[in-house]
Amino acid sequence: MLENYLNLENYLVKKTRDGMEAINIIEKDRSIDIVLLDIMMPRVTGYDVAKKIREKFTHFELPVIMLTAKNQISDIVAGIEAGANDYLSKPFDRRELVARVDNLLMLKESVRESIKLANIEVELDIARNIQLSTMPLSIPELDSMKIAVRYIPMESIGGDFYNFHVQSDNSIGILLTDVTGHGIPAALIASMLKIVSSILADYAGTPEVFLSEMNRMLTGNMGDHFLTALYVFIDSGKRLILHANAGHEPVLILKRNRKIINEDNPRGRIIGLSKDGNMELSSLDLESEDRIVLFTDCITEAFNSRHEQFGLESFKKAILETAEMDAEECADYLFNVVEMWTGRKKFDDDFSLIIVDMK
Repeated sequence: MLENYLNLENYLVKKTRDGMEAINIIEKDRSIDIVLLDIMMPRVTGYDVAKKIREKFTHFELPVIMLTAKNQISDIVAGIEAGANDYLSKPFDRRELVARVDNLLMLKESVRESIKLANIEVELDIARNIQLSTMPLSIPELDSMKIAVRYIPMESIGGDFYNFHVQSDNSIGILLTDVTGHGIPAALIASMLKIVSSILADYAGTPEVFLSEMNRMLTGNMGDHFLTALYVFIDSGKRLILHANAGHEPVLILKRNRKIINEDNPRGRIIGLSKDGNMELSSLDLESEDRIVLFTDCITEAFNSRHEQFGLESFKKAILETAEMDAEECADYLFNVVEMWTGRKKFDDDFSLIIVDMK
């Protein structure tokens, strides 16, 4: 009768002749979703089978419904103490049986999804801690330039990374990268970048060599991931910026005195695809009051409610509007512009923005 009722609801039913057979099947077959147990069975009672089940499975992993011929409190209490989730007194209505089974399976699935979400949140917490530990503890303070940074990680953790290599009070190297993917894998690659970046600090004055060596060290060690990157070396004494780029967003230079923006984007291959870096180097003259803007694609690829992309030209226009602001005000303004464009407090990617003002 039970089999007929449940087959009508598209459940696959396995029957046993006694409690020992039930225990053997449950121990071997991990596909079982729910168990219906008669209290009185040959050789081993339903109570004993339920206790055996609970030695290996929680109430949520394998629900148990006890079937009793009598609606007695003692039977119900004994069944619950043995590990049953629910009980049915015979004779029972088919609809009641199906409802009890459906409800327990829905509860089981809900708990399973909750555990998944909890595991995901634990993973995100780990990834956040890894990612935050990779970031510079402070922003360099140089007499010859002012640096402002705005880094807002996405909720599910992206893979942006930046670092500074101060060579003197007049010169600094800056690395900015964007790792594909999210979560722990991206955070672990960011932690690798911190180590690699420290090892390659001596190449700060040769950005094309820096990125080529980074590519050589990381290619084959990032699984299916890859990253875009740029490296700039700024020498305020020589009024010069050297720039190498590995498939990253361009460097934008605001000529504040003339209210124009220069865009620089030398060719270079994305890091992680091939050990042949093939990085080009560009060299640009700087002027007093120039503003250098480094950023990741979270900004240009930000979408509004109409699914319109913010884009590079809109970003340039916003940068032009900051000519009279200092570096910190500029960083806040640009962040607010992108936030207003999206209409959301959280972005779909890490927001990374570095402003360098020449003095």
